[in-house]
Amino acid sequence: MKHSLILAALAVSVAACAVDPATSTEPSALKGECAALICGNTGVVGGYPFWELDETGAAFSHNGFRIKRVTRGGITYRPDVQGFRLMGTPVGGGAPVHLIGSQITIETDTGTTSYELSLAKGTSVHYYEDGDDGTSVPTYRITYVEIDGGRRGPVKDLCGPNSQSSVARDAIVFQGDRFDAVTGELIATGAGVGGWFNITCKDDALWKLALFRHVEVASLGAYETKPHQRMAALRAIRADYCGVGEPYTKPGTAVDWVNVGAWLTIVPGLVPEAIWNGDRAVCLDTPRLVDRDDVACELPTCDAMIDDWTIHGSMVTYVPAAP
Repeated sequence: MKHSLILAALAVSVAACAVDPATSTEPSALKGECAALICGNTGVVGGYPFWELDETGAAFSHNGFRIKRVTRGGITYRPDVQGFRLMGTPVGGGAPVHLIGSQITIETDTGTTSYELSLAKGTSVHYYEDGDDGTSVPTYRITYVEIDGGRRGPVKDLCGPNSQSSVARDAIVFQGDRFDAVTGELIATGAGVGGWFNITCKDDALWKLALFRHVEVASLGAYETKPHQRMAALRAIRADYCGVGEPYTKPGTAVDWVNVGAWLTIVPGLVPEAIWNGDRAVCLDTPRLVDRDDVACELPTCDAMIDDWTIHGSMVTYVPAAP
């Protein structure tokens, strides 16, 4: 499946600090800070950007959410993310089950409001391009209601519709990597993540990262990625040229990627944008949206590096040539 350059035509979005009104409801009502990692197509719960939870329920997320209880059919479960599946083990004992059809109640750190998330089965997806080895990644349709003082609000979609459809977008969940909410840094991977897992809406930065196979759970065999390669991919998706968490992109921007493992490929007729390592862009030719002079850091051009780019980084981005 060729994915990358089709982004513009499909109005596919990259996470950026400017919220696209076509893919986000009430963007001005965001109560949490506009963290560069999560603005764009990220889910919103009660006005708060929402992208991670601790499956143990012991810790509050950056924006003040934690799991209070998980139920399905009157049975209470302990959530357990396995790969891309949100599983649950009955508290009273029994075999794990897939939590489709469950209700996850999350509480806020203020203690005044809670939200009940309902999980329905979405449409399975596959890894992008030559990373598609036939693996079926499950997705979820997630809705929620706000509960305040015992009063239940209207049902809302966690993931709003995209610009081409009124149908709400699906979400995927995955564990194994944790990202700083403000800078986008990969702050933990593997066992160091603990109980934290990610919830990402279709076409958000973390959705792309996962389906690029640049997350721990998708790092298998010929598709193995190291933490610095995952970080390079996330910076490339977000156009974080200077490596300080400031993105230079917005939803609907045409861009294509090639990675050092070569399962992401480019279509003909594009020009190099940048070579990326885990820290920043190593070089910059054609920024996807701004002039080179508008980028806050000074970077060399890629002319002397592009022919042997794998020596310098782990990913290259390409963009359409200027008209």
